[in-house]
Amino acid sequence: MKNKLLGRLFSDKNNLWLAAVSAAIFALVCAVNPEIFLSTVNLKSFGMQFAEFGFFALAMMISFLSGGIDISIVSVANLTGVTCGFMFAAVETAGMGANSGPFILLAFVIAICMGTAAGALNGWLIARFNIAPLLVTLGTMNLYMGAAIIVTKAKTIIGFPEAVPEFANGNLGAISVPLVLFIMTAAIVSGILNKTKFGMELRFYGTNPKASGYSGIKNKNIVIKAYTMSAVISAVAGAVMVMRVNSARANFGATYMFTSVLCVILGGISPMGGKGKMSGVVLALLTLQLLSNGFNMIGVSNVLKDFIWGILLLGVMSLNFFSERRKMKS
Repeated sequence: MKNKLLGRLFSDKNNLWLAAVSAAIFALVCAVNPEIFLSTVNLKSFGMQFAEFGFFALAMMISFLSGGIDISIVSVANLTGVTCGFMFAAVETAGMGANSGPFILLAFVIAICMGTAAGALNGWLIARFNIAPLLVTLGTMNLYMGAAIIVTKAKTIIGFPEAVPEFANGNLGAISVPLVLFIMTAAIVSGILNKTKFGMELRFYGTNPKASGYSGIKNKNIVIKAYTMSAVISAVAGAVMVMRVNSARANFGATYMFTSVLCVILGGISPMGGKGKMSGVVLALLTLQLLSNGFNMIGVSNVLKDFIWGILLLGVMSLNFFSERRKMKS
């Protein structure tokens, strides 16, 4: 069973290449400074950052498979986080912080509800008016971000019960809570994409919307479901981030959207829709996180890191473009 799983994972050339790059980077950072990289504190931080980037990468992957893009994912996360932040602050003010368990659960319910509403709006606008997903989500990105700024008055929300950050920064066994939540989310998304009718129809629609419509698939429903799924994952990420950092603000994680695009494209998800595997996205996520961790260890600035990510994105897109052209000619 284990060999069969590994065989399926590395049967894809892109996955094999990413695994080799990840192994090389891992060996390099271990050689440079093993005491820091392999320390408990660094590994826990690595897992938490991996989970946060992972949520957004999953959300972006769904929109890519539909042949579109959702650039509102971070704004959805922040609006959700702000809402949860107000609730946690009110709980602490009311003196109910000692019994925070139900409110932590409520935060996830709020996240799912807000994600459903935001994603359904994105999908409905795209499907109903046939507007390019980039333009729709650009508009809703500013709508959700503006709403978060207005309700917070551009201030940071603080004063949460102690149990909230303790939960989000805690461990289940040897694995951090955010990483456990990401693994659970990834498993659910993988099951939906690979084992359900919706997953099959989503890939078919992303590959060829016209053929999808002629075959009897309700394209509008597929679009609405895809963007709803993307936003729900983003909203859950927002709730997790707010609990982890013990505060909420309207502009948290501004670079996450770009990083998620880079991760999805590096993972082999086609920007044209329909093609790609989640395993590639997870391996790309691992590669980028190892590289980012290595950059931090040698003191590379965030500005230079963003510059490198930009070059990497352009390079991967160029390679994919020429690879597709060669396939078409042959």
